[in-house]
Amino acid sequence: MALENAGRDSREMLQALIDFGEESLRRFPGEDQLMTENRRRALGGAYFDAGMTEKAEELFRSWLDADPAWGWGWIGWADCYLPGAGRPADLARAEKLLRRGYRVPGVRDRVYIAERLQEVCEDGGRPDEARQFGEQAERLRHEPLRPAARPAPPPADVARTVKVGRNAPCPCGSGKKFKKCCGSPAEAR
Repeated sequence: MALENAGRDSREMLQALIDFGEESLRRFPGEDQLMTENRRRALGGAYFDAGMTEKAEELFRSWLDADPAWGWGWIGWADCYLPGAGRPADLARAEKLLRRGYRVPGVRDRVYIAERLQEVCEDGGRPDEARQFGEQAERLRHEPLRPAARPAPPPADVARTVKVGRNAPCPCGSGKKFKKCCGSPAEAR
């Protein structure tokens, strides 16, 4: 977080954040899911802020192809297009990404996507849509919590294109080793 904050004012610190993010994801592939997701968001945002938009897009796309239910991934990607860090806003692109994530069945943290959509609609001068998203967020806040479900397996095309070692993190995003998750013999039944 300190590097992220310092990177707003210093190109050198932004590069340090990129280096740290790449290294930590490489060194700790089996890290807790939340930590990994937070590092990914920071890394993608840092690439975007450094002007490496294509790299940021590629990273967010690959992470969300592997785990489309990662709500904060959609938010992090959309945040790249919201005003901040001296960059111009692209509210249409941000909204498109947020709506895409919001439509994912079982997306985690849907309430926060609804809140971000509310903000985007407000910033875009569409108060009625903003109010509707605010109401949806309020309803989601009061829904009873369901037991945590195992993340859905990755889409078939992802599973075919990525060779996963037995001891590698499972591409479904569960945070477990592949052999203990989607690659277990019990999962094949």
